[in-house]
Amino acid sequence: MARRLLLGFDVGSSSVKASLVDADTGKCAATAFYPEQEAPILAVKAGWAEQDPQMWWENAKLSLKKIMCEANAKADEIAAIGISYQMHGLVCVDKYLNALRPSIIWCDSRAVPYGEKAFRELGSDKCLQHLLNSPGNFTAAKLAWVKENEPQLFEKIHKVMLPGDYIAMRLSGVANTTVSGLSEGMFWDFKENNVADFLLDYYGFEKSMLADIVPTFSVQSVVSAEAAAETGLKAGTPITYRAGDQPNNALSLNVFNPGDYCLDEVDLVEANIAGIIYNGDVIRVDLGYATNAKTLAGTKGYYVLPNDCVHVKVGGSEVVVESVEARSDGYLYIFLENKPGEGEVEVSFTNPAEGGLQYAEGEAITGNVLDFTEKAELKDTFNKDGEI
Repeated sequence: MARRLLLGFDVGSSSVKASLVDADTGKCAATAFYPEQEAPILAVKAGWAEQDPQMWWENAKLSLKKIMCEANAKADEIAAIGISYQMHGLVCVDKYLNALRPSIIWCDSRAVPYGEKAFRELGSDKCLQHLLNSPGNFTAAKLAWVKENEPQLFEKIHKVMLPGDYIAMRLSGVANTTVSGLSEGMFWDFKENNVADFLLDYYGFEKSMLADIVPTFSVQSVVSAEAAAETGLKAGTPITYRAGDQPNNALSLNVFNPGDYCLDEVDLVEANIAGIIYNGDVIRVDLGYATNAKTLAGTKGYYVLPNDCVHVKVGGSEVVVESVEARSDGYLYIFLENKPGEGEVEVSFTNPAEGGLQYAEGEAITGNVLDFTEKAELKDTFNKDGEI
């Protein structure tokens, strides 16, 4: 029986890794990464971080060559290709699909003012309800920086994409992306389940700049004849998976469906609370019992509670709560003013006197007996696709 191999690329900022996995046994046949020393990051100014996308491609080819040799693999044994990648990086290509400039990668902070301004002017409610985040320092804000500071280059942009999209494009000759990819760039409107047109309009981006959307699990494209000649892969080999760090975390924890989540090292202190999920600057609290959250949310989908009913500490330090919402999924969502650092997160809750959560039996959650404090380590706490 012919061997079936799965090829994976991991496009990191320190190296590009390639691995071959036996599709039938699940065992790794070979793995390698290039460069063997940490890849260079160009920092022209303090807070800047850029990498040449061509470098990723060259390192991908070198890693591939090594594992094909180590596993004594043949091109026609590779059944499918998957790609994981560093999130939030901005790659701009022209109509010939050539990179126009170095990628502004995840750890570059120049776009922070552009994201903060959008958050203020569009409004926190609009951003948090539709984007589930502030535009922050993510891909859309990076593109806004390019538009303002490199206008001539901006006019040449045919498509914008993420690092994983770029490698898929080099393999296939086709520019496409995924919903999770758009969401990490702040280009996806979760409330409308569509591209975030309001953010594109705010920044003055044409929708055509975004690559076509393909499902995360699908035949997204296939290896082109040109890439086959360059890499030794077989033309027509399907590329069937692509995602950034956070969706891959969820995948590795077998979190696939809405409502699935993983908790690590949860210590319930005063009450039988089911758990919390921490994701960036949002905390989701599962109260562990039936409440009237869905009723409060009504047709609007959410109900805003007073900020002073919740207190949050991270690493022992109190953080500012921006808003608190009971939602139609039955959870309590706590939005923080800023993304806190790492450490133990502690949530304490005192229900407001009026318009608050209630037990299914109708008893309001008030008084010291029913107050609760819950703690959880932030390490390895994920939910589906990083979504809250």
